[in-house]
Amino acid sequence: MRPGSSALSSAWKRFGGAVTAIALLSVIVLGKRLQTTPDRVYEPRPPPEVLRASPIRFHEEASSLGLDYRHSLYYPDPEAGSYLPLMAFPPAIAVADVDGDGWMDVYVVQPQPGLPNRLFHNEGGTHFVDIAEQVGLADTSRAYAGSMAVWADFNRDGRLDLFQSRFGCHTLFLQDAGALHFTQRSDLVHMYCSNPKAVNVADMNHDGWLDLVVGNYYPATNLASYLPVNHVFGTAGANFQGGGTDVVLGSPGGFARILFRGPSAHTTAVGISDIDDDGWPDVFAANDYTYDQMLHNEAGRGLVDVTGVAIPRVEHGLSGMDAEFAEFDDSGAMSLFVSNMYFPPFATTHNLLWKKTGPGRFVNVGDEQGVARCGWAWTGKFADFDDDGALDLFVINGKARGERVRTKEEATRSFAFVRNSIVATPPQLRERMSLVPDFGGYQLSAFERSCVFWHHEGRFYDVAPEAGVTDLEEGQAAALVDFDNDGRMDVVVANMGAPLLAYHDVTPSPGHWVGLDLVGPPGMRTPFGTKVFLHRDDGKTQMRELYPANGFRGQNDPRVHFGLGAVEHVPDVEVRWPDGRVETFGGLAVDAYAVVRYGAGSPR
Repeated sequence: MRPGSSALSSAWKRFGGAVTAIALLSVIVLGKRLQTTPDRVYEPRPPPEVLRASPIRFHEEASSLGLDYRHSLYYPDPEAGSYLPLMAFPPAIAVADVDGDGWMDVYVVQPQPGLPNRLFHNEGGTHFVDIAEQVGLADTSRAYAGSMAVWADFNRDGRLDLFQSRFGCHTLFLQDAGALHFTQRSDLVHMYCSNPKAVNVADMNHDGWLDLVVGNYYPATNLASYLPVNHVFGTAGANFQGGGTDVVLGSPGGFARILFRGPSAHTTAVGISDIDDDGWPDVFAANDYTYDQMLHNEAGRGLVDVTGVAIPRVEHGLSGMDAEFAEFDDSGAMSLFVSNMYFPPFATTHNLLWKKTGPGRFVNVGDEQGVARCGWAWTGKFADFDDDGALDLFVINGKARGERVRTKEEATRSFAFVRNSIVATPPQLRERMSLVPDFGGYQLSAFERSCVFWHHEGRFYDVAPEAGVTDLEEGQAAALVDFDNDGRMDVVVANMGAPLLAYHDVTPSPGHWVGLDLVGPPGMRTPFGTKVFLHRDDGKTQMRELYPANGFRGQNDPRVHFGLGAVEHVPDVEVRWPDGRVETFGGLAVDAYAVVRYGAGSPR
């Protein structure tokens, strides 16, 4: 023992509590005086002429449509206490035409065990009815908290099934033959247990069976006795305490073998795209606390980390939340949107828009494209909301408000200052949790409105207030769905501790459009990984790649949608199926959805 250490130890025991109290009291006092100004978290307001020109309009209609759902804040460790809003598991959304009637249905996950998930059946585009209980998908008997759900034909019988991930052990619901009903088959997941915030699907090894790509936020542990205080009070060591990305291979007997297991990062989202056009699906993992990852598929034999070459680490925000691939610039190549936290002066990490510059290589153009700032951003969804031929971007945001904070006016104290000050104190001070202030009267990036980035003349402009998107909820999950089949893409948003929102796209006088319902070969109802190219008369190419579960906790309407602007006919469409077959489809009707079947086109 060093000289004097005993005396220091004795002094700390006598006065440590007082020192801690004084330090944290100063934090609280100063925290009352410091807040993040809401208008500082967005891109600068667009020029008046852009605001006047933007045609995009939404009406929020969840209640009138019958989408009756309210997220319940839940975390299994009761020690979360007043920090429950910060620790609670988020909701999730999955969209599909479950019964094949031509209308998209909406499934919403309620994390808390004992509370039902909802399957809102689309009644002809006018309203929804919850049928989860009668078809076996309410999932109220689950022992583990619900995480994310994904629709796909996992057993290759031509009917959609549902994979339900959980914070614990996962399960699969197979659709029965005959009447619409599902049977739980946990045995087909072979006791694969983990704690994910993200799940995606692709045929990673080209064997004809869909595989799971699982982004695990927490380590594989029992969360009922796991309170990750580093997530609230500091990041020291947190980048080594997550669960990482797993690829679990599908087979006729279920999901049994792990092809790849990544490092222990806090993975929030997993996106899939063929980044180098070699015919194999690659994986992007958005990570919290550490660098994101780009994982190259080595012809189904495994994944190799190519992050440094593909997306230079110097640009990463270390708080990646989203993984949304899209072709936004008529280049015929997929780019990648990654959301991050932006609430100055506490966090100034920007959203990233990785533009593809060559096979497997990207450069960040988020700033120059005008999408770098949108508060504490979560989900970003690309869609052509005005059907003018250019993809727009809808971003939802917001973190948490204390249980006693009900209005924006009450939210004058930002917990960010308290948190940052605690992080700067010695660990022995932070360990005295009883002296940490009650979160109930604070907020952290709460009351932020979403962003609607209109794509106009080569860049994006945030026109959300003009478009009618003004809610101040803490939105996390979002999914695109054209629920009334009018060719205007609607947005469903699931909020933390709040009701569901449904933004109905009512843009007046939109452009023309075409929608494609892709049907793959037998055993592949939704042909994940299919690439569709629309070769326009002006020489430009629009491209879509079918991975509807990309993004953050929201599976989109699986139909491929193209806005055509003033063009009154549909150019020939080139379809590259996952097995490499290339076909051309012509004579498609404008302003309508068409079923495009594998083998029915002209071979290329």
